[in-house]
Amino acid sequence: MSLGALQLTNYAIPILVIPLLISKIGITNYGLISLAQGVINILVTCCEFGTNLTGTRHIAEEPENKDRITGITGRILVLRASLLLAAFPIFLLLVLIIPQWRGEFLLFTSSFTLVVGQALFPIWFFQGIQKMQFITIINFSARILYV
Repeated sequence: MSLGALQLTNYAIPILVIPLLISKIGITNYGLISLAQGVINILVTCCEFGTNLTGTRHIAEEPENKDRITGITGRILVLRASLLLAAFPIFLLLVLIIPQWRGEFLLFTSSFTLVVGQALFPIWFFQGIQKMQFITIINFSARILYV
């Protein structure tokens, strides 16, 4: 049920918000926001580095082994934080080098907060311990804040 609610919010909220957003800011500005989101999605994928799959699998193998879970969680968070710290200067350099992006510096740099949130939110942990309700609540809250 939680996964169904999660998917519903992932699809329903954009369907409701996008027409309103386009009418308020115009198609050109919407295109800039979409470009920023596309770049951010690439960075999120780089910072996740497949840990959503492997982390979930390792946690689910022995959910009662607290020492193992602590070790896995620590390693994954260090890896993600390291990738995040490596991604930011590269992203900042791209924003400063590409003239069209430089003109939208605030948009691009503020969008990077999504990378930070995704990199540090342990969705894989909650999937591994099968607490999908928490993920649904956090995702829904973030979507409402987005709106």
